[in-house]
Amino acid sequence: DGTEWIFADQTLKARYSVAKDAYSQIKAVSYDSHEGSGNIKDDLLKDISGNGSWFLYNSVYFGEGKASDKLKIRGCSGRLNDSRNPDNTVDIEIRDGGPDGKLLGTVAFTCTDQGGWNTWEEQTFDMPDITGVHDLCFKVVTAGFYFDYFQFTSKEISEPEPVGPLAGVGEEIIQNGGFEEGP
Repeated sequence: DGTEWIFADQTLKARYSVAKDAYSQIKAVSYDSHEGSGNIKDDLLKDISGNGSWFLYNSVYFGEGKASDKLKIRGCSGRLNDSRNPDNTVDIEIRDGGPDGKLLGTVAFTCTDQGGWNTWEEQTFDMPDITGVHDLCFKVVTAGFYFDYFQFTSKEISEPEPVGPLAGVGEEIIQNGGFEEGP
């Protein structure tokens, strides 16, 4: 819609009118587009077979003056002790912009409970700092995953201290209003 958001010296184009709050739980079934396997049942995204199945979440908003360095995922896998997945791990790539976009990180969701498909686990992963508005793509590389939600955690980011010839100039302007005193 052409809406322009301006935050701390950077301009972000919002391609969609409603942004998803990165710091709230975003349900897996609320994807904007997808390709590959995955069924919606009981408000859950089930039967993701991997092999490149992906789910795109448009306009995930990380806020002004904040960044995210952690990602929490709630999911489960019934492939425990399965010859197709001997280490009980589901690899998920997090990409910016789409399935072939910039790789932000890969998480290895390791299912530890022997309860199978009905045992949900919540796991937290380190991520590089993410700021602004992004279309995030979750690309499931390894087969056998049920996906409930994801959520990022925030941390405050500070403005860098000025260095060089302009350091301290702002204080002088505030003190005298930026005007030279007269004769």
